[in-house]
Amino acid sequence: MRSDVQLRLGFVVRVTTAFDRLADAGRRRSGARHDALIVFVEGLQASALPDIQAAAHALHARRSAVVYSFATTAVTRAFAAADISLLRGPVDDARLGDFLSAIASAPAKSAGSPVGSAPRAPELVLTGAAHAKRRYDDAALADFAGLSTTIACECPRHLAEIVMKLSHFEAYSAQCQRLDSKDAALHTYLGQVTATARSMFEAALERLAMHEGLVMPHA
Repeated sequence: MRSDVQLRLGFVVRVTTAFDRLADAGRRRSGARHDALIVFVEGLQASALPDIQAAAHALHARRSAVVYSFATTAVTRAFAAADISLLRGPVDDARLGDFLSAIASAPAKSAGSPVGSAPRAPELVLTGAAHAKRRYDDAALADFAGLSTTIACECPRHLAEIVMKLSHFEAYSAQCQRLDSKDAALHTYLGQVTATARSMFEAALERLAMHEGLVMPHA
């Protein structure tokens, strides 16, 4: 997401800074304070917790939140205990708007700022983990899902969401492969199966687009 955009979700959200890697956010040193640090990941791991806390401290973020696709119960409990808000994706504008609104109104502590030190203007910092290689990224799929269609069952939207979820699970399997040497072979297999399924659903998405006369997003 660009750092100069304003998200219109029933209210205006100004994205002041965007990072491709969480580590880059942790190394940032700025006197500016922000309403929230929002982290987007496919698979959420416990190892990300200290990095998110470090980033929140470096950026003086009043709140920290994570939008994720896959995680274990133990990991989500650890993040909740650390007062980091969680939202499982994929999310549409309405859900994201409700989520950000709840974060903005919650008077919680963060690693980077004391209670009562909210910034003067609503500001967010967004960061996302690197995506696994695939044909369409989340932004392109979201654009396609929003196209008008003559199919009443909204298959374009559903197919786009399936491709997105498969892509996220593919990346999550790769994370598990790196972190769990005991079951690395199993996670490699799961990643291969998921990649095959994703490729097939991408082909189905293209066939549906041709049938409907829809313009496919840029690969």
